[in-house]
Amino acid sequence: MKGEFFHKRKQEFAGFGLEEHYLGPKINWDSIYAKHGLREKGKELNLKQWVELFKKAYPLDPQSPKKKWSKDIFDFTAKELGLDIEEPEGLSFYNATGSGLDFRGIDCFFVFKNPKTKKEAFVTIDLTKEEKKDEWKADFVLHEFPDYRPESGQYDQYIEEMEKRTEEIAEKLKNKTEIVH
Repeated sequence: MKGEFFHKRKQEFAGFGLEEHYLGPKINWDSIYAKHGLREKGKELNLKQWVELFKKAYPLDPQSPKKKWSKDIFDFTAKELGLDIEEPEGLSFYNATGSGLDFRGIDCFFVFKNPKTKKEAFVTIDLTKEEKKDEWKADFVLHEFPDYRPESGQYDQYIEEMEKRTEEIAEKLKNKTEIVH
């Protein structure tokens, strides 16, 4: 019995549990779909249309993620883009967990409207424990990060991994000059 509990717990953390740990709880998209006249979790939308829907209807502040990991990836990316972390003009971060994008292998994404060029780019991220998931549609597939708590003994590795990943994300955002996918 005890083994079944831990196996079940491990499975939960590998799916929505992992996403919730990093991004926060799933957003209830049903009312948002209804409000915008979408059927079947918005399956008729392409990626660009999804981004536009999120920009209009996202129920949270995309410049102020609440979960530690989300806040860190946002702040570190803003820093890599040379933005003021307190007011990161043009940068937004969206949790797609539970949306139609999630069912396409995208758990979260950044949108960056470059304040200098006024051109917009976005970068998609899939969070997973599955090693063979790299062929999914997301620009970045991120696997489990080291523990961010200083007392865990993994904090330095966490910061190192966060810096490495956000450097890659920022570079991709800088290189994209318009929404492409």
